[in-house]
Amino acid sequence: MDEKRREKLIECIRKDDKVAFGEFMTPEVLSAIFGRFPVLSLLYLYNARSIVKRYLPELIKERPRVKEEPFREADRLFAAKAGKCLRYYIDAEVSPLEMLAVLGRGREIEKLYPIYPNSSRVLPMIHKIYFTRLGAGVVVTGDKLRVPVEPLSFALKKALVRFALIFLISFAVITAVTSFVFVYYGVGSSASYFHARTAEDAIEALNEDKYIKLESDLTLSAGTTSYAATMEGGGHILYLDRPFAELLTGEIHDVIFVVKQGFIGDAVILRNEGVLDNVRVVAEDITLQKGGEYMGLLTAVNAGTIKGCTAVMGVSISGEGGGDCFFAPFAGSNEGLIHDCTADGVVTAINVDVAGVAGKNGAGGTITDCVVKSELSESANIKNWTPNVAGVSAQNQGAIYGCAVTGKVTSLLRAPAVAEDESAASAYAAGVACVNGGSIRASNVDVACLADAENGYAFAGGTVVFNFDQVSQESILPGTIQTSSASGSVSAHSSTHDAYCAGVAAINYYKIESCRSSAAVSATAETGYAFAAGVTARNTYVSIDLFTQYTGEVTTCLSSGDVSATSAAMNAYAGGIAAENNQGVITSCGHTAVVTASTAGGTVYGFIGGVVGYNYGTVDRCFFLGTLCEYDEDTFVGGICGLLRLPFAMGHTMEGSYFSSGAHANGATLFGMNYYSLRAGYIYSLAFFENNEGYEGYIEGILDFGGTAASAEDIKASEVYYE
Repeated sequence: MDEKRREKLIECIRKDDKVAFGEFMTPEVLSAIFGRFPVLSLLYLYNARSIVKRYLPELIKERPRVKEEPFREADRLFAAKAGKCLRYYIDAEVSPLEMLAVLGRGREIEKLYPIYPNSSRVLPMIHKIYFTRLGAGVVVTGDKLRVPVEPLSFALKKALVRFALIFLISFAVITAVTSFVFVYYGVGSSASYFHARTAEDAIEALNEDKYIKLESDLTLSAGTTSYAATMEGGGHILYLDRPFAELLTGEIHDVIFVVKQGFIGDAVILRNEGVLDNVRVVAEDITLQKGGEYMGLLTAVNAGTIKGCTAVMGVSISGEGGGDCFFAPFAGSNEGLIHDCTADGVVTAINVDVAGVAGKNGAGGTITDCVVKSELSESANIKNWTPNVAGVSAQNQGAIYGCAVTGKVTSLLRAPAVAEDESAASAYAAGVACVNGGSIRASNVDVACLADAENGYAFAGGTVVFNFDQVSQESILPGTIQTSSASGSVSAHSSTHDAYCAGVAAINYYKIESCRSSAAVSATAETGYAFAAGVTARNTYVSIDLFTQYTGEVTTCLSSGDVSATSAAMNAYAGGIAAENNQGVITSCGHTAVVTASTAGGTVYGFIGGVVGYNYGTVDRCFFLGTLCEYDEDTFVGGICGLLRLPFAMGHTMEGSYFSSGAHANGATLFGMNYYSLRAGYIYSLAFFENNEGYEGYIEGILDFGGTAASAEDIKASEVYYE
């Protein structure tokens, strides 16, 4: 867009001139991102209400994004209004919903959320903004969003102060005397508390729903059915051998719950619909037995708010495998909000699935800014039980944002051998979530992640195992992973079946965007296939019916950890980005480390690619700057793809891809009239191209960064490369 047109656009936005803006309603403008601001975000920033009201249906349509130069004036205005939230937008785009959250325009964001396309993608950031601004999160019910009440403006506060001053003076003496009497005699109200000095007093007050202030550490021999008032703990300890409450609809602040050995129950609070704030739960050297489907330390089921809480763990838990069971420190199942919580310690489980924050994060659940510093492990010793171990949530259908995980995540399958007509179980281990049918964003993992299976499959992912959730034969929930990272090590081993392992997602059916992995990735199968990759072991697709299909997409991801796949009996697949790309799409990605695979040879092969090991999908604008293993007659080795498989009448392009050994894939468009198996990398490119005019273009082509030849330095300076 030329400078003159840009100036006219910003001028009509400043003036909120809907007639003049109508002249700019072109695809060029509606698709533009001006620095960090889409057009609708600019309109909200300048409070151009008339334009928004007139053109909102067009402004919210999804369109291809076109990057434009920023408006410096808009950057300064946003910086002045964003306050502490500015730190979240150093380089990130400010979506219209996020802009309204930053500006505190609650009624507008509540109206926009149900109609804005894919609004749930930015829900974690909206939570984060409101917590930063107001110390409270948003609530989502179905497609409806409810935001916290904004504080009063200075002018309104001033008027209310004048009005209330005379009233407050008139009743000051009466209020003081009444408050003294209430406090002294323990009469509960929102401003006065029953002072609990003994366990008997505390239990009586709980059962009567009184407002309670703890005055000492207490050991409770009983809990309450429900509690709807407020307890202020003052940092005091409550020792428990059974649940504190079956249902909480009130609030608990600044309490330390200590779970004693012999504790009987599924959690301290079985169901939370209220608020747990700055609560600490301690369970050290504790042995628990499987109870219901959802178990935890703090809550079994959270449908309220848990914020600023801490769990200190030294827990062993076991079950007989008679039914599903999820265990996690803050919630077995989360349908509410868990924010700014920290878990520290060790959980060792047998036939009980384990996670670092919530066992299952449901569709209405949100987990933000939590820290897990733990060693989590599960072993399964029965048939048909798949151990799930995850750093944040074993199953995610909601939103996980800004979480950090360090330590160890270990899933061990030690099942009896299965008959030929029986299905084998699997071991799942993941840094964030084993199954992701929701959204994961800005989560960072530095763990030793291991899935080890005897008589079953092994799946390990630095972020997730499956980036989708198969809820039924007819329905799946597609998952998204954005701006997340993984480091440490990720390993999968199976003695009898296949092993899948990747730095981000073992299996991807949907979207992975702007993620990075520096984890060392290793898949080993003694009798089955082995798949290992820096980002996703299998980038593939799934068809639900004739009208519904999801396709794996990996965009702007970087892998910089060594990748290794080993099979003693079957094929081994290794790729810097994907081990196998089955009709998926990989765009603007790169790998900068070692890729290797080994097999027994003979009738089995190794497929080794700097980007993809075995490819029958789309690879576009990708690069490889690492090291490949030596080739032999049993390996297919390629700088971009180890092997290309071209289905009948399907064209395939690797235009714009590059690898450092000297061959570029720019312009090498391959068309097949039958099935081809060719070694498409630098080493074996001649095998296909020696009698083909595309050979010269394949070897001598250039990566088009503005029409000049690309070097490793050029790639490192480009948008698609980052470390």
